[in-house]
Amino acid sequence: MFMNFWNQQKNIFNRSHVTLIKMLKSIAEVVANHQPKGFNNSLHWNVGHILTINEQLLFLLPNHPTEFPLHYIELFGQGTKPTEFQENVPSLETLIDQLIDQKTRVEELAVQGFDLKLTEPLLLEPLSLETNGELFNFAIYHQGEHTGFINALKNIVEIAEVQN
Repeated sequence: MFMNFWNQQKNIFNRSHVTLIKMLKSIAEVVANHQPKGFNNSLHWNVGHILTINEQLLFLLPNHPTEFPLHYIELFGQGTKPTEFQENVPSLETLIDQLIDQKTRVEELAVQGFDLKLTEPLLLEPLSLETNGELFNFAIYHQGEHTGFINALKNIVEIAEVQN
């Protein structure tokens, strides 16, 4: 039963990832970098943020091996914004490639660690994430939330382009 649950969670994550990647491949870089009035971040930032937070939740916190560029945390981590970008900002195409790679690495995560307790819980008020599985579930939620932001930003920017 547990193995079925784990496989179901990975399938949900993969479906969300595939949907995101398909949407991103249809977006021009100029659209991705535009930050509409009233929004804190650009579509490009949201893509990097999904990649970065997934990497933190699924690989860095549970101590799984990763070759993730740690400077991404300074670019796309919680509380950052694209107006603070200075240099070494990966292109949208690079981020998409890294999301594809991340999906493959998530598929390879071993089921044995799903219920392992973290050294310290990750506190995200009102949540307290205490196991690798809880981190994974939050990653699914977080990715879906930001995929929605990306879709909204895409529509707003594309509508504005048509009107201009």
